[in-house]
Amino acid sequence: MKIITNIFLQFLGVIIIVFILQVIIGIIAFIYREQTAEVAEKQLRFAMREYTNSKVTARAIDTIQSQFSCCGLKNPFDWNVNPDFSCHSTSEFACGVPPSCCSDEEPTATCGHGVRTGLSGKLLPEKLRILRRKKINTRGCSRFFMSWVENHLDMVGATALGFAILHILGIFIVYVLITKVHDHKLLYRYRKRVYEQ
Repeated sequence: MKIITNIFLQFLGVIIIVFILQVIIGIIAFIYREQTAEVAEKQLRFAMREYTNSKVTARAIDTIQSQFSCCGLKNPFDWNVNPDFSCHSTSEFACGVPPSCCSDEEPTATCGHGVRTGLSGKLLPEKLRILRRKKINTRGCSRFFMSWVENHLDMVGATALGFAILHILGIFIVYVLITKVHDHKLLYRYRKRVYEQ
């Protein structure tokens, strides 16, 4: 009986430690949730810079831009952060945007090439109108991506809360089992003394 009680106590200790860690992680995530937008924007900007250097990064950016029908962080001119898409570049992508920025159903590999050429002296609203005529998505992706992340963070939080409730239930059940084992141990000792007399 003593071994069973010790096993239950160890299990109870592990469940309580996991529950406390889960609560601490939840509190930290809640405190730092305001920085999520800033971190995500930095990572997206870095991904845009590395677009032509990594196929995996390019695929991720293309997926975001295609899924949300957007281009760049705030607008297509954010693609200047990539040396190959910059208007000062001599590459084939110079002053352009990736094909995933194109609003066509089936964009060609060259549909975004050079679309920002000759727009340097114009005001931003006029530049965006010209790009829309060239069938380029002009809305930035950061707003759509952040709303998607926030919606899914709610789901993650709800799942964590569900697991926390299960942990509390587990703690209660293990505590009840420990008290039952302890009661049976006392009852066994009492019966033993009664029958020995």
